[in-house]
Amino acid sequence: MKFNNIKIKSPDPERLLEFYRDQLDLLQEPIENGVKIKIGASRLTIEKGIKNPDQRYHFAFNIHPALYGDAIQFLHEKKIPLILNNGQEEIDFPDWNAYSVYFRDPDGNILEFIARFNLEDGPIPEEFNPASIWNISEVGLPVANNEAFVRAVQEHTNAPVWKSYGPGFQALGDEEGLLIVSSIGRNWFPTTDPAVALSLTVEMDGKGTDFTYDDMQFTFLAAQ
Repeated sequence: MKFNNIKIKSPDPERLLEFYRDQLDLLQEPIENGVKIKIGASRLTIEKGIKNPDQRYHFAFNIHPALYGDAIQFLHEKKIPLILNNGQEEIDFPDWNAYSVYFRDPDGNILEFIARFNLEDGPIPEEFNPASIWNISEVGLPVANNEAFVRAVQEHTNAPVWKSYGPGFQALGDEEGLLIVSSIGRNWFPTTDPAVALSLTVEMDGKGTDFTYDDMQFTFLAAQ
């Protein structure tokens, strides 16, 4: 699964643009009535809209595993505070064969650089920079009934359940693109922010039929 574009809402898209463009050094693509940010092979579109202050979007960005330490240093140099887990910046996910580091944007959205060793491939860049970010690899999806949502996804696409940790948390897809399904009210790791229902659109490359679930829309560029 590959995410082509993810659309979210913000009361102040220009403030988020300043963060993604001026602090993370990502490129902007001009659009009307919003902001579009180039994140490797993916795009993040930020549309102006009313958002509950308690809502937090969660995204992860795939980076080359060899540059994980450099990515942390990059965030320090940009003076972007990290979200710690038990006082630690570096977070190991042995079950996922990955390391992560977490931080926020000005809306409080929970962002993550994740280094997946199963994807380690190709030449290693000399240093971490925005070109080192491969794509958006995860999007968090809070739902009231995880099992019903998983069924809905699998009725419209062939995305498998990649990891399951009980009825409150599943990951669907593959390591290039994962739908992170969380029960509403469950805290987003590694924060105490509860998952709250969101409005967003996920545009994916690949086969599937478009569908809507709650206030979330899912579209496929090669829909069948």
